[in-house]
Amino acid sequence: MTIQFSVRISVLCFLTFLTTTVFASTLIVPGKSLGQWTIGSKMPEIKGHAAKDKTLTPHWIDWIASSPKRPGKATWMDAFVIPNHKTKVLQLRVLRSSDASFRTSNGLSVKSSAAQIMRSFPTLKLAATYRNAHLKRNIGIYDSFGKGISFELVLDPRTKKPTRCLVINVHDKNLRITDALRHYPGLKNELQIRK
Repeated sequence: MTIQFSVRISVLCFLTFLTTTVFASTLIVPGKSLGQWTIGSKMPEIKGHAAKDKTLTPHWIDWIASSPKRPGKATWMDAFVIPNHKTKVLQLRVLRSSDASFRTSNGLSVKSSAAQIMRSFPTLKLAATYRNAHLKRNIGIYDSFGKGISFELVLDPRTKKPTRCLVINVHDKNLRITDALRHYPGLKNELQIRK
């Protein structure tokens, strides 16, 4: 009886560890992190990119990372970096992803509806819009300034209301997402910032 109980406890502890580890690698924490990447941290070495990148101006980088829930599969990641001129180090200020593997603690992902997102983040405000040429749809960028998270939501062509999530941005709590996205390649001329 004691050995069986001990084995059960060991299995339960292992499963708890495994679940926590997998969850942490896919967790979105507004204003703090997207999976393993942390806002404010030094830009990680991304296939030699960090070592070669001597640009000391705010800019976007992109890379292909391993998908946290699908080993062997790739996910596209974007990061907005701003240089710390004292240390000459690029720091992550925005992490942008359209991978549904990443989720908030209450389960929101890029597969969530706009209604689910708005219930969870009632302070979201429409910060900007742009036209997604691939989808042939307008996208609304809803930012929760001060919380460090924004959502790019597909807008219904008739009602202009948000319908579903396309991209989640985790950003520095003191940064308006539009200040970063105005530097994003492809959006520079498309971004219509709301006043």
